[in-house]
Amino acid sequence: MSTPPALPAPAPVPAGRFVFAAPSPYTARFDATRAGLGIALELQRLAREQQLPVRISLMALPSQAGRAEVRALLESGPRVLVVGGSTWSQGSAAPLRRLFELGGDVSLQGVRATAFATAGGAHTGGEMVVLDSLRSLMGQGALGFTAGQRLMVFSTDERLAQPPGQFNALDCWAMGQYARELLLQAHASPDPA
Repeated sequence: MSTPPALPAPAPVPAGRFVFAAPSPYTARFDATRAGLGIALELQRLAREQQLPVRISLMALPSQAGRAEVRALLESGPRVLVVGGSTWSQGSAAPLRRLFELGGDVSLQGVRATAFATAGGAHTGGEMVVLDSLRSLMGQGALGFTAGQRLMVFSTDERLAQPPGQFNALDCWAMGQYARELLLQAHASPDPA
């Protein structure tokens, strides 16, 4: 009597980690965290709909974080790392800069990484926050990506159609498209080559 063939081991569920560097220095609101939660909820919905499992973790940078806390946020191998932060003047706010200053020595070799930003208005330097974050992540060895050729910057003030701090329908649509890219990256070949 022959034994039945062994079933293949189930593939590990890819992990997506969101790291939020908040609050906004201008408003003290947690706009980047709220945007990240919207993206994560859409990612969860898409993963369920497409039957592509992904393990999502949400982590906030503590305001008084030391090097050990920052290392813990970046280490332990997520397949996809998503960093969200706020804009200060024409660049990154202090919490986001602190994340990369304290965690810059963490190797992100093979991790797929991306970034998004929230900004007071449509032209307040949010694109510089995303570009600076991507450059820092790639400097640590990560495979940086965006949502197609769009930098994910969500404006939360200076709009006539809604109260300050709220996202509009177009923002929510963009969050959904971003979530699609995150799901694709989570299930892409683990071999960076």
